[in-house]
Amino acid sequence: MQIGDDIIYDLDGISEHVISYYQHLFSDLDDCSLDLSIVWDHIPTLVTSDENTFILPVPSYDELRERIFYMDPLSAPRSEGFASRFYKHCWDIIGQDVILAV
Repeated sequence: MQIGDDIIYDLDGISEHVISYYQHLFSDLDDCSLDLSIVWDHIPTLVTSDENTFILPVPSYDELRERIFYMDPLSAPRSEGFASRFYKHCWDIIGQDVILAV
């Protein structure tokens, strides 16, 4: 396998390249000369710069509370098993913890 302007087409070559990168990355901090441009050139950009700017800021306390209280109280339970009714009812007790978790 040759790294540079060549494109790696086979799965074994890609695997070797990625393994080599991480072995070098975590074994010798002074020598990180492996060029990843061959990888980055073939990974599509799915989020635009404007979308990224929109999703990066951490929501405020008021924004999060507003979103939770806007939800249907009897909607399907979240991944942790609680419907939004629970969050609304217990907000004074758990609100700060919810905010910190986000």
